[in-house]
Amino acid sequence: MTPEEQNTPVSDAETTPENTALDTARPEEPSVESTALPDTPTDDATVTPAPEPEVEPPTQGSPVQSESQDVSQDAAPAVTSQTESSESSETTPAQSFPQTAPTTELGNKGKSKKGLILGIVAAVVAVLLIGGGVLAYNLWYQNPDKVVTDALGNILVAKKSKIDGTLAIKSSDVDISMSLNGQSADGSGGGDAELTIVGKSGTTKDLGTIKLSVSYVASSKDGTYYFKLGNVKSAVDKLVDSTVNSLAQQYKQYGMTMTNEQMVAAKKEYQQELSPIVTKIDNRWVKFTADDLKSSDSSSDNQSCYTDAIKQLQEDKDERNELVKVYGQHKFVTVNKKLGSKDGSLGYDLSVNKTESKAFAKAVKDTTFGKAIVKCDSDAFDTSDSSTSDSNDSKVTMQLWVTRWSHQISELKATVDTKGTDAATADIDLKLQVGKGEAVKAPSDAVSIKDLQTEIQQVYGGSASSTSSTSFSI
Repeated sequence: MTPEEQNTPVSDAETTPENTALDTARPEEPSVESTALPDTPTDDATVTPAPEPEVEPPTQGSPVQSESQDVSQDAAPAVTSQTESSESSETTPAQSFPQTAPTTELGNKGKSKKGLILGIVAAVVAVLLIGGGVLAYNLWYQNPDKVVTDALGNILVAKKSKIDGTLAIKSSDVDISMSLNGQSADGSGGGDAELTIVGKSGTTKDLGTIKLSVSYVASSKDGTYYFKLGNVKSAVDKLVDSTVNSLAQQYKQYGMTMTNEQMVAAKKEYQQELSPIVTKIDNRWVKFTADDLKSSDSSSDNQSCYTDAIKQLQEDKDERNELVKVYGQHKFVTVNKKLGSKDGSLGYDLSVNKTESKAFAKAVKDTTFGKAIVKCDSDAFDTSDSSTSDSNDSKVTMQLWVTRWSHQISELKATVDTKGTDAATADIDLKLQVGKGEAVKAPSDAVSIKDLQTEIQQVYGGSASSTSSTSFSI
């Protein structure tokens, strides 16, 4: 077949058996492989290119893909092999399809603009999220009232904690200072304290400086407590000296005088009387159970009742939420100002609103926890002013430090300044680590309070008197 015959289109009317077979075997639109171009024409052959439709340059809104499909249907079949395409492009320029370049450029521009828009949208969303998060962080989560309320609520449910701190009380008669450290976990806690007492006037001045060590272990699960006093002998010796010196001053008022020998004899006799007791309790663990507390007096019964009520509060989430709700209605702790941040904690200067504190106490009385406390003491929530003397008005200021993210108390500083006849100042500085701590094991060598009482009675022949009459000649 000559090239001219190949380029002559076959009409729909001209149907041959070969064409029928071919149409049956191929899809409706001719595939690329089924339409073959002639071999590279010789110099004598004349190639008549297929007419190329006029294609307007694509506009921004025109669908590129559909235009390409229309061109491919009206134009001559495309070249399949790379070799045939290269050879045909040299001889038949019409086969090169110049509209391909603008189509590719338009696709790249569309993708570029789409990526740019997505990038801008993502940046705006990120700014809004970050900005909104910072706004929520400052206006809501780190709102001073919320931080303080969270901290007070969290301390009620703390399962573990460590504490280190100091307490200092100063008055005109005596100064008392104490350093302490302790920890607790799973309802069991314990710690140690060093107590220093300094007399300043009157009979207390003769005491000089007394130092005692105190250790304790407590279990809220069964209401068992352990205490140990250290340096008791030294404290008792100073107490005896002060007592004898006071006695000598009384003799002077009646025109009598105690000689040094008489004073030494009096001190020795007092020490002999007290020595058995000192030996029994100095540096010795003593155990108190809930039954021991209930059998002693009514105040001990109240203490056991309070312990049960607090234990129930720690275990009952509804009770705690009820208290938090009441506090939200009567916030008696007022945030005066922010103190900035240190060591990952936020600081606040606080004060106590007495009016709101009374309203809070009155409201708590009607809660489940309050009703349990009333069973322990019917006057527990008495807020009347009759029991408060105007001559002993007190002012409380506090500095509270709360961890930035978990809102746990990390430090508490408080000052209680009492004016009037019993003027005194108390300074408290406590550092807490909520969420840290270990259970403290009960001492295995502790003596029960009942057994200790029995031992002391045996020493004094059935009487547990701490002192007896001291006789000496004047």
